[in-house]
Amino acid sequence: MGRSIRAGWEIFKANAFYLVAVFVIVSVVYAVIERVEVMGENLPFPVEVMIRFGYLIALALVEIGIINVALKLARGGEAKFDHLISGMSVLIKFLIASFLYYMIIFAGLLLLVIPGVYLAIKFGFYGYVIVEEDLDPIEAFKMSSRMTDGLKLELFFYYIVLVMVNFLGLLCLGIGVYVSWPVTRIALAGVYLELRGQVQQTGTGGIPAGSRV
Repeated sequence: MGRSIRAGWEIFKANAFYLVAVFVIVSVVYAVIERVEVMGENLPFPVEVMIRFGYLIALALVEIGIINVALKLARGGEAKFDHLISGMSVLIKFLIASFLYYMIIFAGLLLLVIPGVYLAIKFGFYGYVIVEEDLDPIEAFKMSSRMTDGLKLELFFYYIVLVMVNFLGLLCLGIGVYVSWPVTRIALAGVYLELRGQVQQTGTGGIPAGSRV
């Protein structure tokens, strides 16, 4: 899977200005969302509930935009800012799937942590499936399960590598994350596309022996 990180780096170099701008936009949006959410804590309960619901919708839209950008670039597509705001059509499905996903993980974590980690990896590509194929949440979970079949341990260590790359970015006075974050998001999108392609070709989950992401 190291090949995907190298590919992410090459894509970043070719689209550095665009990706840094996307990171800045996303960071500002996150900061505004967090600020509004904190302000809502001192408001009447009905207003606070509305603000928290809006907070969840805003977070979902941002994540959909990030996934869309990463998928477009991982495919070799053109970098466009409108990719950030082109996910409204799957918003409801994404929200429902996200709620179910985190409930599943929470239940798994209650069972001595390991089941939660296993389920997080098993269904972890649901968002990419919904954004790309507009499937309903259950079908997205099924597809993610097929894609990750037999690869849970390898993906676990891959996610650790991604975390380490971003941690190193933070160590570079925080500036390095402007590079590490786009690289790792594109790399993960590349892994998704590779696994999805394998499922389409073989009609089964996982990656054939001798194949590498």
